Amino acid sequence: MGILDAAYNEIHRGTPIKREDPLIKFQEVSGTDYEQAQAFYVINTIARGSKIGRSLLEKAAADGYKIKMNYVAGAGAVCNSEAKVIVLNPAFSEETMISSMVHEARHAEQNKNATWTGSRGDFSIETELMLSRAMEADAQSVAAAACFEIFATTGNSGPLTEMRLTDPHIVLPMESALKNVKSPVTAEVLKAGFNGWFEHTSTVETYEKCYQVAKMNYANGTGDYSRAMFGKTLTSEQIVSAFCIDPEGKCYFEDDKTVLKDREKCAVSEGTMAAFEKFFTLRRERTGMPADESFTTLKIRDGKRGFKNKINDLKRAFSQEYRQTAKRDKSDEIGLAKEGGSSDVRRINHLINDLSADKSDRLLLTELKTSGYTIAFENAMRTPSVRDERAKMILLNPALKDDALKSALKDQCGLLAARKKVFAKKLQTSLSK
Repeated sequence: MGILDAAYNEIHRGTPIKREDPLIKFQEVSGTDYEQAQAFYVINTIARGSKIGRSLLEKAAADGYKIKMNYVAGAGAVCNSEAKVIVLNPAFSEETMISSMVHEARHAEQNKNATWTGSRGDFSIETELMLSRAMEADAQSVAAAACFEIFATTGNSGPLTEMRLTDPHIVLPMESALKNVKSPVTAEVLKAGFNGWFEHTSTVETYEKCYQVAKMNYANGTGDYSRAMFGKTLTSEQIVSAFCIDPEGKCYFEDDKTVLKDREKCAVSEGTMAAFEKFFTLRRERTGMPADESFTTLKIRDGKRGFKNKINDLKRAFSQEYRQTAKRDKSDEIGLAKEGGSSDVRRINHLINDLSADKSDRLLLTELKTSGYTIAFENAMRTPSVRDERAKMILLNPALKDDALKSALKDQCGLLAARKKVFAKKLQTSLSK
């Protein structure tokens, strides 16, 4: 017995756990006698109290998963789908182990449902972010759902109390979505927990560093880019259909399968964006492999307008050109929707009014309005513009000069118009069959 084992057992001498046979038979449960008793307690608490949790454990056991009790640095539990092992950290309380067990069993199910080929590092940056974040947000919301069920069924509030302390951003929205804490867990409840996961910025940033940045740093350090290809793509619909399953076996985002395309959900920190840029620059220099451009359109979570850009804003506002068109630019000739402060709106009006002088450009902008798009600036962008189809927004890079922005806005209008024509042609072909 190691020092940690001895110390842990000493702590628990006053709170013995009665050993009982597990209600769900895993191929193996390894650990000390006390740790095995803990594991069986965790399994049985879930099996007796949670329909969601029991189903997940039964699936994992049927798939040949083993349970291993072992100390894991910085984690309460780990799921290794290749070795088919769920590791529980005995340094944590049994109440925490309950939610951790459900979380990892959910990962086991997710990995089985992921019918696409490829592993982390194979997919585009945007897809990698959607995959890793959806996995964690779903697993943690399902773990919380199991804790709610255990409380409702058995009156044991311990697991739920622990999660409320550690994950209030998940538990509290789920509580609000429930009619009362003992109501059945529905798709709306799971959605509330899933969306709540993204509200905890430090957790989101930790995962992007662990899953994306660490892999890039390793590849740059070793020169081995074989596991850092970043090319394949998946859609939000594919991911949520595989991962986000409610107790009825249906996707709980059935009415919103593009949820992962929300720019906030795929946003990264400035430091992470810099790491992406460094990686693709080095990889291209060393191997000639082209960059995955999907990362350049991501939102920067902490992006702010720099001091230089603020100075340029002032220079522009007081320039002869802007003073001459001040009256004209109080509004725009097309009537497009805009977001932002008064100076941003005035600048957008200026861009639109300048473009409207050309008949063809005016038609493109009118089509943009008809399609219901809004125009806004987004700070710290790495591209001239982005079209957010989910939110119906054209986002412009305020650091660029007006001529570049007018060109970018025209390009976005043209791409949207071309896409609508393709869609209309496909629709017509479909109707004519």
